[in-house]
Amino acid sequence: MKSPGSPIALPIDYASDLAIEMHLMRGECSDIARTIMDQTPVDFDTLQECALLDEALARAHSILITALRNVKASRDRRQHGDD
Repeated sequence: MKSPGSPIALPIDYASDLAIEMHLMRGECSDIARTIMDQTPVDFDTLQECALLDEALARAHSILITALRNVKASRDRRQHGDD
């Protein structure tokens, strides 16, 4: 059992891994979009779904990266006594 004063470990490494996975998923969306565009006829519904997924991943990725940077900056400030 942890004492009440023990620091709680944030899942920073896991969040970093998620950011990498989101980036890779965006690449997969681009690959799929290129494949769809090469088909005849072009399946515009599937292309739109791919674009929506890519947009959602981009927003989530941006939010997660910003949060990770903020946590790192906060830790750096605390370690250097600037906070």
